[in-house]
This record gives sequence, structure tokens and C-alpha cells, in this order.
Amino acid sequence: MKIITVSILLFAWLAVAPGSATAAAGGQQQRQEIQARIDEFTAAWNRHDTEQMSALWTEDGDLINPFGRKAEGRDEVRRLFADEHAGVMKQSKHEMKVASVRMVGEVALVDMDSTVTGMRNPESGADLPPLKLHIFAVMTKQDGKWMILSARPYSYLEHPEGE
Repeated sequence: MKIITVSILLFAWLAVAPGSATAAAGGQQQRQEIQARIDEFTAAWNRHDTEQMSALWTEDGDLINPFGRKAEGRDEVRRLFADEHAGVMKQSKHEMKVASVRMVGEVALVDMDSTVTGMRNPESGADLPPLKLHIFAVMTKQDGKWMILSARPYSYLEHPEGE
């Protein structure tokens, strides 16, 4: 029985292994395409072009920003960005880098690291410290372009035991 199981596993591995290099190469291309789209978003953010920022979302996409505000659908995402960029984010700059991409069928699970600088308190005008975020996004291709279906930027908490 063990020989049959090992034979089946070996056969399965041999059947999948030749495609692994192709999948890895395809994965690298997907990652580059996704980073290029994220670079488009970052450039739009740094121009404070909320229309272009939201254009990277699918029509039914969603966002929960790091402050807990929810936006469902591209129009709400645009309004969320417009509100942020009329206030605390008005003079901000954003840097984003794709940390990893995991393909699940035609969907990409994307982890990114980002830093937002240049934020100011809208009431006092005082500079605020940089905001370091991790972003988890689900992306899908529409008309040959990667689009954001769902995004969750968040900050890591310090471990209560200092670990």
C-alpha cells in the first residue's frame, strides 16, 4: 500500500514539476504588472488625483482604510480618497512596494508595504509622523489590466510582551 501511495505522489509531482518553472516565470511577470499598477496608484496619490486613484478599483471593489472607514464600490472609494485628500492627506506623499503576490486562479493576493509622509493635522497644521502601513489587496484582471477588488491597509500593533 505504501509503495502505491509513494508511486502516486511521485507521479503527481512529476506531472506538476515541469510546469512549476513556467508558473514561477508567469508569477514574476504578474508581480511586475501588479507593481506597475501600484506605481500608477502611488503616482496618482502623490498628485492627489483621487479620480485616478479610484480608477484602479473594480466597479464593485471595496476599501477599509486604516482608520476603519468603509467604502463599497468605486464611487465610494473615490469619495473616501477625496475626503482624505481635502484634509489630513492634502500634502502627503505615498510610497508603496509589493512584498509578495500569490496567485489563486485568476486572482492575485497581494501584500504591500507602504509609508505615507507629509500628513498634517487639518486643524492645527502641525506635521504628523509618518504612517507605516501593510496593505493586503485582492486584485483581478479586467480588460488586461490588474484592478483592485479589495484593499485593507493596516498598521501592526506592538506585541504586549514586547516580542
